[in-house]
Amino acid sequence: MTIPSSSETNPLPPPAELSASARIDIASIRREQIIDAAIHIIAHQGLPNLSLSEIETHTGMKRGQLTYYFRRKEDILLAVFDRMIQQMKEQIEKGGPCLPNPSMFSTVWERLCWLLPHVLAHESNSREFQALQHTFLAEASHRTDYRERLSTLYDFLRQRMIDDMNQESITLPHLPQITASPRTVASFVQAIIHGLKMQLTVDPQAFDREEMVQLCLQVLAPLFASAPRTDRSPAAAQASIPTNHAYLAKGNLHE
Repeated sequence: MTIPSSSETNPLPPPAELSASARIDIASIRREQIIDAAIHIIAHQGLPNLSLSEIETHTGMKRGQLTYYFRRKEDILLAVFDRMIQQMKEQIEKGGPCLPNPSMFSTVWERLCWLLPHVLAHESNSREFQALQHTFLAEASHRTDYRERLSTLYDFLRQRMIDDMNQESITLPHLPQITASPRTVASFVQAIIHGLKMQLTVDPQAFDREEMVQLCLQVLAPLFASAPRTDRSPAAAQASIPTNHAYLAKGNLHE
């Protein structure tokens, strides 16, 4: 009995296929190098200084090589934004340097009590991401691709809370006058966080951060059945907010 050689059991693809595979790998590497260079430039020199010339300097590529992989600078911005969104999703799903593991929290309310102080206490961990987000917002009215990227991002963040709320079967029997759906509640929370972050971006001293956290949690507490109270009055909401928690320590909110 003849034992077939490894080349017979796993025949190599034709040379043409090997060349195509090699080209794909090189293209992926080159694209990643360009994206890495763009992120570095945005982070250290600011978005206005991002140019094809600067990317050429950082990558050692010629203009023809850059435009082969990305026809326009705007295409590079989209690729950078996609990379950042993917990293953000991975951190949200699994936890990371700036986000705790989701398993640490048993309710939506616990996550929210962590999230609000954290968001307001820290400057953006990704200034380049904030710069791109604001640029995309400014151009959204006439750039469909920018608008779609932002819509996808906001919908992902919104849907995370919606799924958590649905899993807890959150209802509002204690507030019959409120008939908001989980999607509306999630959009409301998202609007509060986004609006406050925008204010802090232009003026870090816009408001007292600790006081703002307290106010937000008072306003939001009645919307979450997992908030630990039966009396949903403003006074009861204020009393139940975990002010003694480490993440609400005054020093942390004024870094």
